[in-house]
Parts: sequence; C-alpha cells; structure tokens
Amino acid sequence: MGQEGEKYMLSLRRHVVATPRYEITIILSIVFIIIASYLISFDIWKTILFFGLPYIIVILLDILIIRFTRIYFPSRRIITLNLVVAISAIVQIAIFQLFYPFEFSLFLAFSSATFLRTLVYYVFMRRKPGLAILTSLNYNIIYAIMLPFVGKNYILPFIVSTTIYTVIALLILKISTVQFIKEFGEDPLWFISSFVNYLSNETKENVHHINRFFESIYDKRKAPVSTLIFWKGEKPKAIFVFPYIHPGPFGNVGGSNLTKKLRDFTGMSNLLVFHTTTTHDNNVANDKDVKKIAEVIKRSLNSQKKYEKMSDIYRFKIDGFEVLTQIFGKYAFISLLPTNNIFDDVDLESGLILRNKLSNIYEDSAIVDAHNNFDEDATPLSLKNKDINRIVERMKNIKADAPIKMGYSQRLIKGDSVGPDGIKVAVFEYKNKKMGYILVDGNNIKKGFRDKVKSSVKELLDDVEIFSTDNHIVNYDILDLNPFGSKDSWEDLIKNIRDAIKDAINNIEDVKVSMHTENVEFIMARRGQLKRMSDITKDALRRVKISIPLLTLGGFFGALLSFIYL
Repeated sequence: MGQEGEKYMLSLRRHVVATPRYEITIILSIVFIIIASYLISFDIWKTILFFGLPYIIVILLDILIIRFTRIYFPSRRIITLNLVVAISAIVQIAIFQLFYPFEFSLFLAFSSATFLRTLVYYVFMRRKPGLAILTSLNYNIIYAIMLPFVGKNYILPFIVSTTIYTVIALLILKISTVQFIKEFGEDPLWFISSFVNYLSNETKENVHHINRFFESIYDKRKAPVSTLIFWKGEKPKAIFVFPYIHPGPFGNVGGSNLTKKLRDFTGMSNLLVFHTTTTHDNNVANDKDVKKIAEVIKRSLNSQKKYEKMSDIYRFKIDGFEVLTQIFGKYAFISLLPTNNIFDDVDLESGLILRNKLSNIYEDSAIVDAHNNFDEDATPLSLKNKDINRIVERMKNIKADAPIKMGYSQRLIKGDSVGPDGIKVAVFEYKNKKMGYILVDGNNIKKGFRDKVKSSVKELLDDVEIFSTDNHIVNYDILDLNPFGSKDSWEDLIKNIRDAIKDAINNIEDVKVSMHTENVEFIMARRGQLKRMSDITKDALRRVKISIPLLTLGGFFGALLSFIYL
C-alpha cells in the first residue's frame, strides 16, 4: 500500500478539530454569557447562577483533575469543550422554552452535557475509565447540587436523563471500536488520543504510546538490510544503505525520519539511505527496529572482501517503467523509475524475488524504488514474473570493467519539504563519463522537478538520476504528502544540488567497494494490514454516522419522557 496508506494516516487528521487560542476561547466565553443572559432569562442573576458559575466551576474542576492525573489535555481544549457543551445547552433551552417552563428546559438541556464530554474524556482518559466517566459528569454533578434548592421535582428525571446520555455516549464508542478490537486485539481509542496529542505537542511520550500500539498489532517478520560501502583506504568515503523497511508512517513514529535516526544511532553522516522496494505494509513499530539497522551498518564496516571495478550505467524499459542499473565489483545496484506509468512504492515480495534471482549472477544486489515522480493517484507497483525475468535477462551480461572512481558531497539544507538529511550526491567517473546519483531527503519528489534537475546539470554530468528517501517526517504537520520541492524554491534547491555536484566532482578518487547483507527480524506490519485498518475505520465511521443520530434521538426522547412522567 503506497499513497493510499499515507492518505489513510493523514485522513485521521481531518477528524481532529484544532482548538482555538486562549484569547479566542475567552472572548467566546464572554459572548456565551451575554447570549445566555439576554436570550434565555433576561435576568442577570439567573445568568450568573445557572450559566456563569457552573461554566467557570466545571472548567476549574476539569483542569484540576487533568493536572492531578498528569494526562495531557491542554486547558484551552478544556475551555473549548465546555464552551461547545454550554452553547449546545443554550440552544436546547431556547427551543424547549417554547413548550416548557424555564427550570424544566434548563435541567433537561444540561442533563445532556455528559454526552459530548463522555465522548471526549473517555477517549483521552482511556486507561482510567472510572475517572473518565466521573470527569465527564462534572457538569451534571454541578447542576445536580442545584436541584434540591431550585428544582426538587426534577431530581429523579435529571438522574435518569444523565444516565441515558452517558450510556449512549459509551455505546457509540463501543460501536465504533468493536470491529477493530475483534480484528487486532487492541483498543484504538488510546491510539487516537496519543495521535491527537502528538499532533499537538510532539512529545516523546506520545510517540512511545503510538509506537507501542503498532508494536502490539504488528508481527515479527524478517527482511534484508544491505550496505554498499565505498572505501578510500580503510575509511568509508560513503555508505549506500538499503533497509527493506518502509520509512513511515509519519513524523517520528515507527520507522519515519529514518535518515536522521540512523545518523544519530551510528554517528555517521556519510550514509545515503535509499528507499527500497517497500510499502506501508512494511512500516516498523519503533526505534528498536531502526537500531537493528544501525547495528548492521556498524558490522558492515568489518567487511574484508572488496572490489575495484565498476560498470557503466545502463537504462532500459520494461513495459510501463524504466530500470537503471550499475554493477560495482560483483554487486548489482538496480533502481526502478516511475518515469512513464507512475507508481508509488514497490511491493516488497516482488523486489525480494528479483533480488533472489539476481543471486545466480551476482554475489549480492540492492533493489531501489527511485520514488521521484509524485502523483496523487499513483498506486504501488507489483512486479510480474515476466518483468522480473526480463530484468534478469537484460542484466546477466553487464560486467564491471573500469576502476571505481567516486566523489561524494552533501548539503544539510533546511526547507518546508526537505528532511534533515538534505541533499547527498555521489558522482562516479566511468572512463571519461561522469554519472551522478542525487539523493534528496523527502517524501517523493514533485512532478517535473526531476526533469528540471537533469536539464540544469547536463553540463556537469553525462548522466544523472535523482532519488528520494521517502522520509515521512516532512508530512506530519501539514495536511498533505508534501513531496520534495512542493513548498521550496526550485531555484534554491537546484543551486544546492549543483554546488554539491561540483564538490563531489572535485573529490573524485579511486575507491574500493564492499557489500554486506543481513536478514533482520523486525516488528513489522503484515501485508495488507494498513488497508484492512483503513477499511475497518471507514466501516466504523459509516456505522457511527448512522448510529449517532438514531441513538442521540432515542436518548433525547428518553430524557424528555423522564422529565415529563417521572
């Protein structure tokens, strides 16, 4: 699953309502009191007693409970929630007063306060369900205390109505999660709360909660991790890294921000982390998995077998996609390019089949998805057997026949669509021909940027290809996939690319190459799992859209009847 998976994760944000700033909530609160005063009672004392004081008290109670329990739920979110509840009650009172007395309308309306508060607090206080329900009842408890003094006749109806609305809210949450729990054995509510809080404050604690959720639903799966190291003497000049995991889903969660994490965990800045043939079905659970990749990189520095020759770059087309390949020693570098029929991500299994068949020709190989031509409607590529066989057939006679001459440079630039690894360039000189690999840290590449780069560097290089790392760090705070070049000046980006190419050309020298591969056990998503999660979420939303109006309407009539007949 490619962009469909990304869109699923991003679509969750559409259900997150951003809370206004403090100033806005305070102003809205004042407006609320004024409206309550003049539209409901035309009595300032009733306004203060029945609306102002309860509103202030419930906010203070909520803040105290939240802070005491150390649950992340910002004060402005509390104010906004209670403001919405109060306005809802005011609207109800205005309608009810057309038919019933003021006290009847007041207590009937505010008996529903627990409904929305339960839907919210039960999610964010999921690990303390008893306290969550008690907190949800704060507003109702305040009005229950008033009842013996101003509405003795409504004590029992108010209790019954409050119970009805609370049960309905819990029932809606149950309906929305039952299928997910049955399928994956995990309650998604605490994932939702951690997800929302992560978008709000990006704390390591919330990353940990989200990662733990994925760890609990993912499986143990083995996948290769390879390195292609270019040596100058005993020191690695540059290390091509090929981890067969997907660098998602977003932000710092799971394997996302893979480039920076590997740089931090290895202490090496000369890593070029390529996007291999993986999809969101190959997301890993947490940093423990990323550290395993870092350990493979470190162990690969002990490689003894090194080669001194390389081939030219070869390009050929297979049906709707292009293949770029180059041989280093007895190792094959293969990249699949979405130049004609655009695809987004490549199925892991088909990539591994290709890699396995190439083992009959080369000692080792790395299969890369260039991920360099963004299209919103692109879908993952799954290689057919005939495609794999044709690739192998075209490659079997390619030989390394010239000394490996290589230059390397990097630009750790900042940008709105650029990840922390910026731009990295490797330039190879084959006889009198210079060839460049440009790796940009981002989630795919804006359509047209590849062609612009190729035309802008043609006097520097005889052949060039651009790749993206597919780093999802760039799309966690913007409601789109944000491919490289979509929110930054192309002129500035290309200037940095040209400067990096020039630096790489200036340090071209003879190097040797080694390759190292290990099969690593990861906590990784199952094939088709994210699509199944997406389907269940969509189905749950459909059921909730039906059940909320029906249950709420039924609850309202139950509450109304309790006030009329009890």
